[in-house]
Amino acid sequence: MRTIFLKHRLIWVILLLTSALVITLLLSLSQGEVTFNISEFYQVLTHQGDLIKQTIIWDLRLPHIVTALIVGAALGMSSALLE
Repeated sequence: MRTIFLKHRLIWVILLLTSALVITLLLSLSQGEVTFNISEFYQVLTHQGDLIKQTIIWDLRLPHIVTALIVGAALGMSSALLE
């Protein structure tokens, strides 16, 4: 079992970091001044339900999260290039 993990260590790390990113993304979308439960969150993601909550997610929170991801990737890339 240990040999399988060591052989595919990069794949495991990528899967772990990707799952952590998705969980963090979902938590940051659903938490805030206006919180969403699971059913409301699903309705908003499928463009159903309350228009105000759709605006909060699609027009306010999601652009901030995408911007943070792009800035974080740019900072990581610049750090890698400077080394």
